[in-house]
Amino acid sequence: MSETLRGKRVAVTGASGFIGRRLSRVLMDEAGAAVVAVTRGGGVEAGARAAHAALGDEAGLRRALDGCHAVFHLAYEFGATRAALLGGFETLLRACAAAGVARFVQFSSIAVYDDWPGGDLTEDSACDAPGILYKRVKRAMELTLADSALTHAILQPTIVYGPRSPQWSARLLHQFRTGAVILPDGEDGLCHAVYVGDVAGAAIAAAERAPNGARYIVSGQTPVPWRTFYAAHAEIVGAPAPRLAPMETPPPPPPEEDAAPPGPLSGLARVARRSLGETAVQDIRATLQRLKSRGKAEHWPAPHEIRLLRARGSCSIARLRNDLGYAPRVDFAEGMAWIAEDWRSRGRG
Repeated sequence: MSETLRGKRVAVTGASGFIGRRLSRVLMDEAGAAVVAVTRGGGVEAGARAAHAALGDEAGLRRALDGCHAVFHLAYEFGATRAALLGGFETLLRACAAAGVARFVQFSSIAVYDDWPGGDLTEDSACDAPGILYKRVKRAMELTLADSALTHAILQPTIVYGPRSPQWSARLLHQFRTGAVILPDGEDGLCHAVYVGDVAGAAIAAAERAPNGARYIVSGQTPVPWRTFYAAHAEIVGAPAPRLAPMETPPPPPPEEDAAPPGPLSGLARVARRSLGETAVQDIRATLQRLKSRGKAEHWPAPHEIRLLRARGSCSIARLRNDLGYAPRVDFAEGMAWIAEDWRSRGRG
């Protein structure tokens, strides 16, 4: 049954992050909801009520979620151990149950599927083989949620881009601004890019209309070649298109069960992200890189990125369309135009 969020209080965990901030904005502006932005630090969208609570803090989470109709869970701390991540998730679920939350929307990932990025994927594809920690934790969260009494839906986004996306927009713009970008030669792979606003729209549709326990792949209208994706970012900066070079495609990484305890530098990076926000950290990193390289750096893809950049798999959003009547609204050209406008607005152009 469809239940509008208008006038209701909803919570967003990870609300200071890239997707969390956009979701908060769309929830307030388009869905008419009152947003509680649950975060350990960092800025939140204007108009949202900030609630500072760690995922392991059950009492703090209960206070934050009091009176909330729905919870959108995006928070994920890279570098944390599997035990810490799953323990925090279970604490959040207990807090939701205690607060009487009616709807829970979990942000998982397309990476849970065993054949990502090269397979032809639907929500029924296999996803329980061993893999890297991120895959295993996201899948374990899906299974934990399925065993809970919470009414829920699960979103599995692909490559989420948009203005200030730390991984798929800001990082590329910074690379083109600070040097040359190198991509693998040979057959070009397909980028399943989805604009951040469309991910926010899918999350709201899931909270309002999804059957309990449904899982949805969330991707864009059509995939674009990776070289096109990169070249569009180069054009914004006024840099040359990526250069192609021979590269060996590495095998899939070995399975991981846990993460090593973070070192002092990674700990400082997490503190900086919580205090300053991801965009500010990216800007500092780019400035340091420019000073070091004097514009002559070469940015080569990491081994795991080579596999992604060459993959030509597919992923279906038919279930999202059929169940929720929702389709992506922003095509790649419009998405890049929004990124370019944001870049110019900050005096980068």
